[in-house]
Amino acid sequence: MEAVVLGDGKRDFQEVVKLLVDAGADKANGDRDGVTPLEHARARGYAEIVILLEPAS
Repeated sequence: MEAVVLGDGKRDFQEVVKLLVDAGADKANGDRDGVTPLEHARARGYAEIVILLEPAS
């Protein structure tokens, strides 16, 4: 969550999100309003992070 909300969506934060996802971070864990990291990434236009957070097809 914080890597998306407090980040700028650029390469360093993309790498942090990838490391967290690879380590098994809960991608569905929302903020106090229930907004997920994926929803925050979409709202901010962080396309690369959205790809990392989307469920596998």
